[in-house]
Amino acid sequence: MTGAARHAMVRHAVPLVPASPRNKDVACQRTVCPSAPTPRAPLSTRKERPVTVTEETTPTSHYERIGGASSVKAAVELFYDKVLADPELAGYFSDVDMVGQRRHLALMLTVVLGGPNEYAGRGLAEAHQPLNIPLEHYVKVGEHLTATLVELGVPADVVTAVQGVLAQVQDQVVAGGNPAGA
Repeated sequence: MTGAARHAMVRHAVPLVPASPRNKDVACQRTVCPSAPTPRAPLSTRKERPVTVTEETTPTSHYERIGGASSVKAAVELFYDKVLADPELAGYFSDVDMVGQRRHLALMLTVVLGGPNEYAGRGLAEAHQPLNIPLEHYVKVGEHLTATLVELGVPADVVTAVQGVLAQVQDQVVAGGNPAGA
């Protein structure tokens, strides 16, 4: 809600009326229309109480938008199903505890999506540089993650944001990248 709308509601001392097809004209008249009457006396001397807007809307994180922990877990499960079925990528995980790996990725993806940061594992460079991952494999992993998110119906802007993070951390994962992550 803009400051002007908040000011108009307080100035007119009327309740907030949510807009809907039935009351959209009423809501407009009661909140922000310039033709609404101005009070005759200053608000502080009037007998009616001014309306206080106490509920502020907090921007919803991508994590919340996609459904939180259960959606992240579903994405991680499907993602690793795809990666492990890919003969070019499966070898990276042959000696890996996949239960722990899935948990690590779920925690990292939660952070990427703006959820709670509970990840306490190794940094990306520390975990991936020893694997000598070529750029082609990194791209394939990104494609599998993108396909997973799209398949699960994740909104396009969230998919784009995840792809942006993948681009930002590429040097930490790809062989010959920047081990410091800078």
